[in-house]
Amino acid sequence: MTDEKSLLVEIMGDHPSIRILDFLIDNKNFDYSKTDVCGGANVSPGSLYKIWHNLEESEIVIKTRQYGATKLYRLNKENPLVKKLLEFDFELCKHYAELEAKEPQAEATPVLG
Repeated sequence: MTDEKSLLVEIMGDHPSIRILDFLIDNKNFDYSKTDVCGGANVSPGSLYKIWHNLEESEIVIKTRQYGATKLYRLNKENPLVKKLLEFDFELCKHYAELEAKEPQAEATPVLG
C-alpha cells in the first residue's frame, strides 16, 4: 500500500469514511466483502463497522451476492447520492488535471555527449 492519497482524500480529509467511499468509487464496477473493503480502503474493521450500517441504510452500498457466510457489496450506482459523488469525483479529477496542464513544464536539459 502506498502513502499517496487520492484527490478525494486530499480534499475531503483522511477519514475512514472518506477512504471507504474513495475505494468504492475507484472500484465501482466490482463487489467486495467487508474484509476486502477494509484492506482496500486501509481502515480497521472497527472503523468499517461504525460506518457500514449507515452506508447500507442509505443504499450507498448494496449487497450483490453471498457465498457461504461471505456477503459481497458494491457501490449503488443507481442511487442519486452516489451519482452525485461519482460526478464530484470526476469533476475533481478533471479540475486538477486542467490545473496541472496549465503549469509550465520544466524543460529537459539536453545531454551533450
